Amino acid sequence: MIESGLAACLKWCARKGDLVVDTLIKWGIPAVGGGYLALNPDKVSALIEAVEAWLPFF
Repeated sequence: MIESGLAACLKWCARKGDLVVDTLIKWGIPAVGGGYLALNPDKVSALIEAVEAWLPFF
């Protein structure tokens, strides 16, 4: 009886841990990427120029 209760608690904690990791990935990756782009606007303009140069080929 105690073992099954402990197993249920561990499963619940594992699901919550998985939710935390998923949420961090969902919100962390865009925030870091956006921060990098905000700190390096010259790289953004270089990327735009490179894309514009390739557009005629498509």
